[in-house]
Amino acid sequence: MPSEEISRGYVSFFSQSGLRLSNLYWGQLSHAIANDLAPIWADPKKLKKQLSAVISPNDPPETQIRQIYARMQKIRNLDYEPAQTQQEAKRQHLKESNSVEDVLKRNYGFGDEIDFVFVALLKAAGFEAAPLLVRSRDRGTFDPEYPVLNQLDAWVVWVEAGGKNYFLDPATRYCPFGTLPWKKSGTAGIALTVGASLGLSKNTSTQYTGIVTTPPLVSTMAVLERTATLNLDGEGNAEGRVSVTYSGQEALARRIAGIPMDEAKRRDVLEEEVKTWLPGATVKLDRLEDWESQELPIHAQFNVKLPGFAASTGRRLLFRAALFNGGAQPFKSPTRINPVYFNYPSEEKDDVTWNLPDGYRVSGHPENQDRSTLFGNFAFSSEDSGTKFQTHRRFTTANQSVAVDFYAALRSYFNGVRLNDESQIVIETTGGQNAAK
Repeated sequence: MPSEEISRGYVSFFSQSGLRLSNLYWGQLSHAIANDLAPIWADPKKLKKQLSAVISPNDPPETQIRQIYARMQKIRNLDYEPAQTQQEAKRQHLKESNSVEDVLKRNYGFGDEIDFVFVALLKAAGFEAAPLLVRSRDRGTFDPEYPVLNQLDAWVVWVEAGGKNYFLDPATRYCPFGTLPWKKSGTAGIALTVGASLGLSKNTSTQYTGIVTTPPLVSTMAVLERTATLNLDGEGNAEGRVSVTYSGQEALARRIAGIPMDEAKRRDVLEEEVKTWLPGATVKLDRLEDWESQELPIHAQFNVKLPGFAASTGRRLLFRAALFNGGAQPFKSPTRINPVYFNYPSEEKDDVTWNLPDGYRVSGHPENQDRSTLFGNFAFSSEDSGTKFQTHRRFTTANQSVAVDFYAALRSYFNGVRLNDESQIVIETTGGQNAAK
C-alpha cells in the first residue's frame, strides 16, 4: 500500500503571510528561494579554475556533464555518516561550508550542498541548470493545494544540453548518470530559478504554474537477472551454480543498503536473499564483482545445494517450473481496501538449465506463454534436448501505482504468473540398467 501519509485522511490547519495561494504561488516561491540561495551558488566566473581541472572545453556537452557529475560523486557526502557531536567534528577538522567554493576546497559536504556545487559548475560551463526541490515518493505526494514548503523534501538537479533534459542526482552515492533513485522519480516539485523560466516542460496536470515533474521509471531500469545450471540426481537432489545480475534500481538499492556494512556482512545479506528464492537451499557466495562501481551492474555467483528439491513418485520426479520464488507472490487476497503502490516497475529474467539424471527424460512441462497486460508482461518457454532441459522466464511489472478499482485485473495477472511458476515439470525413467538403479 502507499505510505500512511498518502492513504490516511487528515485535516491540516495553517496560516499564511507573504505570498498568497494563487496559480502563480509556486513559481513565485521558487524565485524567492533561488534569490535567497544565490550567494551560496557563487559567481560562475570564480569557478573557472576548478572547472578546468574537471572538463575539457573541446568535449561534447554530455561528456562535460558526465565529467562534472563524476567529480561530484567523489565528494565525501556527510549525509551517509552518523551524526557527529561538535567534538567529533572538531577532531576530524570538519567545518561548516558557506559557499560552493568551500565544498570544493574541502571535498566534503551534505547532499544539498553537493547539488548546489553541481549546479554552480554546470552554470560555469555554460549550461542552463537548476536544482529541483521535490517530494520524496516514500514519504508522500506533493499537494499544490497545500501551500507549505516543507512537504518538498528531496533535491534533484536539472540540466539542458543539446535540446535534451537531464535529471540527475549527484548527491546519492552510486547513482548512475542519467537516472534517479526511485524515491525521486515520477514525482513533482518546483525548480529554483531566478528571473526567466527554464526551458523545461512544466507539469500541466494542475492549475499552478512553475510545478515540474521528474521522469517516471520503466521496468528496464530495474532488472534482476538470474541464470542457473543445476545437476539433478535420481533421488530428487539438485546442486550447481546460480549467477545473479542486479541492474539499475536493483543494484542501486543494494549498494545504498550496504554502505554501513563491511564486505563479510554484504556477502551474508546476499546469501540470505538467495535463500528466500530457494527455500531449504544451502547457499555459498563464490564471487562478487563490481559492487563499488557507479555504472556497472552487480554480478554475484553462488554455489547452491537443494536437497529433496524434486518429489519422487516411483518412476517419476516432479519439480516446480520456476526454480526461484519470484515477485509474483502478493495479491492472494480476493479483496483490497488500499491502492497498490510499487516502489518502481521491475523485470525478472530467469534462465535455468537442468542436467537430467541418467536414464530420465522429460514427460511433462508447462506450455509456452507470452502474455501482455496493462500491468506487465509474462513469458515462459522451454527447450528439451534429451539430457538437458532449459526454461526461460520473463516477468515484468509496469506500474508505479494501481487504483483499487483495477485490483481484480492486477490480481488476475499475478495469479496467472504464480500458477505457471507453481506448475510441475515431470521427468520419468526411460528403462534400462541405469534407470533401474
